[in-house]
Amino acid sequence: MDELQSRVERVLDAYFKRSSIDLSTGGNVQAEAFAEFVKTTGAEGTPLLNSIRAAGGFIIRNGDPIHISMLGLAARQLQKATKATAPGSVVSFTTGDASISTTEVIYPVDLDYQDFEDAIGKMPSELGQEATNAYLDQVTGDLVMAAIARDLQDLLLNGDAASLTPFLKTFDGILKLVAASGTTYAPGMAQTVKEFLNGLYAAAAANLKAQKSQLAIWLPSTDFADLWDLYDQRSTSLGDAALTQDQEGGLRYHGVPCYECDHLPDHKALLAKNNFAYVGLRRVWSVEKQRQPRKRVLEMTVTARVGHAEVLDYVVLGTRTV
Repeated sequence: MDELQSRVERVLDAYFKRSSIDLSTGGNVQAEAFAEFVKTTGAEGTPLLNSIRAAGGFIIRNGDPIHISMLGLAARQLQKATKATAPGSVVSFTTGDASISTTEVIYPVDLDYQDFEDAIGKMPSELGQEATNAYLDQVTGDLVMAAIARDLQDLLLNGDAASLTPFLKTFDGILKLVAASGTTYAPGMAQTVKEFLNGLYAAAAANLKAQKSQLAIWLPSTDFADLWDLYDQRSTSLGDAALTQDQEGGLRYHGVPCYECDHLPDHKALLAKNNFAYVGLRRVWSVEKQRQPRKRVLEMTVTARVGHAEVLDYVVLGTRTV
């Protein structure tokens, strides 16, 4: 069985011409199951989606668009109380919503039977052809859903309606939206990763830093490796066993957990609350499978309607110069 899984993974990677295929143990295609799938496969390369899902920002709704109720405060509410005297002014709450307009996405896959035959070996004679086909469907389905989760993370971060890449044109991603109207930190001078993270943290609003237990920092692979090296080079007795060894939360800076996110462009970083973004699925994932025995292929077509919205007050976008 392991040999077949390994074979399928190599074949899918060759078909998609990218390294975003990761073997996963999840993989039901119903929307609720997919939400759990994203939650349980954060270690497979989707840490950002995993954090959003854990914070309740992964929403499944019927109807389009999806609306999320928001509550705003225009000024300080707390006032001095005087006995038998009403406050001179009362500042009211403001309400609104974040809206997610969804777009249909499609994921077509054609898998060649011949690519699996060597790995399958004696399975048909041992299990029967029907059982072999069912197992093959399960393995390929898991891998395809893992690839979809990683693609969603890429789209959520890097989407750009003006892009020349059809996939990224689906909608504008977090990096573009925050750069246009959110909080940014881009000093333009060469910095070590420590200097960069210090400036990124300082750029956050005070009320955001006050919610440290809900914050996280996402770094691209290059800067995350620099952070590991920085901690490894420390010669204190702290050692940094507490900083570099695998623990709950992993690496931290200013007490904020730091995660590697390989869909971030080099030298970009996000400091944000876990629920700074909402990913919405308007309806369940639809998966159609069709066997074409004369062509010796299995055709899989996955479709859904997906969208996202950001709470820009809860994120800081950093650009490091090296």
